[in-house]
Amino acid sequence: MILSNCTKRDINKALAHVNHRFAGNIMLNNYQQMSGSGLRHRVTLRVLDSHGEGAHISRHMEAYGHKARRTNSACWHVHGEFFDTLPHGTRITSLGKVVMAGDMWNDFSIGSVMFTIFASESCNCI
Repeated sequence: MILSNCTKRDINKALAHVNHRFAGNIMLNNYQQMSGSGLRHRVTLRVLDSHGEGAHISRHMEAYGHKARRTNSACWHVHGEFFDTLPHGTRITSLGKVVMAGDMWNDFSIGSVMFTIFASESCNCI
């Protein structure tokens, strides 16, 4: 995702917040400050342990009798908490969509036509 209108300090503060909420299992992966004023950053959120809190679980194949697969990607809830902690006015570009920090979380389908599953259902978060 690309974060605009925020500083590296803002990102680290948001990361500390989600780590407090998700038992220290979240990390920044592939952090890159983009050219310009220093207010644009490319960031990926990952988990340290795929069996820990905040891990994305790929459940779309369960409908066909396959076991769910754990990934090192951070789940929808981690991203939402992270976005909520960023200062207002931060622009977030992810999955081809642009949202502003503090906007309502939008759940979306990540499944198929045959087996619909939403992003909020693809983890063990409450």
